[in-house]
Amino acid sequence: MQKGCLFGMKNGTMKYEIDGAEPRFVEEHLYGDSFWISPIRIKPLRDSVIRMHDVQELDEISVPSRFVDPFLLPLFISVFKSDREINSKRVGYEDEDHVELVRGFDCNLTYNFFTYDDVNELLKQMYRYADALIVEDLNEIDDKTGARIEKYYTENMSDLRKADYYAVISGFYRTLAHRVEKMMKDFPDDYLSVMGP
Repeated sequence: MQKGCLFGMKNGTMKYEIDGAEPRFVEEHLYGDSFWISPIRIKPLRDSVIRMHDVQELDEISVPSRFVDPFLLPLFISVFKSDREINSKRVGYEDEDHVELVRGFDCNLTYNFFTYDDVNELLKQMYRYADALIVEDLNEIDDKTGARIEKYYTENMSDLRKADYYAVISGFYRTLAHRVEKMMKDFPDDYLSVMGP
């Protein structure tokens, strides 16, 4: 796994980016255009809604958005349960007179909570995709993700043989799934959150 490379400062805060087209994640917070995957714990609530400061992040990895959209976003959305009580209490906007709750999976600086049962469903799909890609059988991958995988190849990695490209994407799914499993093992009584930029 490659580390991000420093490319600048913005408002006194370091910002990182990952070079290259090969999908991967990093073991740190990448500021900017990344998704953050974290086991989280909800602090005792003052009222019936969950605000950003009510969430404690226990660990974190970052996946640049350009890798989330083709490979992960359809999976996240497919296993996300917006009707879970914890997801129905998320504050999206608040001022003195009004609280607006978030509905559905939100890619914009919102915690999207997953129970570990949800995460196990996600991991099952990721491993199934990894296995299918190794044997070049896209029939095991949903049509939307399969089309995105093919488009990413055409636009970003067509210099590789197709079998080698599939092996790279398979490795990404498998490595990410192993890392998420480690988070669940390290923090067994909590939730997982996926937050977009």
